[in-house]
Amino acid sequence: MTPSTAKPATGKGPVGGGKQFGTDLHRLYRAGRVHLPDFAIKYAAGTALIHQAGQGLSALRETCPNLLALTYLRQLQEELQEGMRVTAISVHDAGEALVKAAEAYAKSDDDAQAEFKKLMADPAHRAVLDRGPAPGRQWQAPPTAR
Repeated sequence: MTPSTAKPATGKGPVGGGKQFGTDLHRLYRAGRVHLPDFAIKYAAGTALIHQAGQGLSALRETCPNLLALTYLRQLQEELQEGMRVTAISVHDAGEALVKAAEAYAKSDDDAQAEFKKLMADPAHRAVLDRGPAPGRQWQAPPTAR
């Protein structure tokens, strides 16, 4: 669903309007720009650890080929790793979508846009937004299960 490009004079857009709407959009923007990417990075890091554990299980399986439990653990590790990998990518993509939606909807209402821009320019909010996700870390898609 995309917002209407018309900016009603009443300050009430198709999904809300006014100053509170601008504040809500800023919260969505912040969640998409900071919180969801942070979460995705944590999941991606966890996926990498699970991948390393899988390599250890494979090596152990070679030394104990008759231990069926290791085969099951390896299968469980692969399922968990794939689930976390897909979740990390989905959360990251959801964050990008929230940012785009907040920016688009802010343009649909004059009062909302003014409040959104005011909050975006506020140094207290900028400090969080400018740091981006997880200071010093960048998003990388997690490894695929092998």
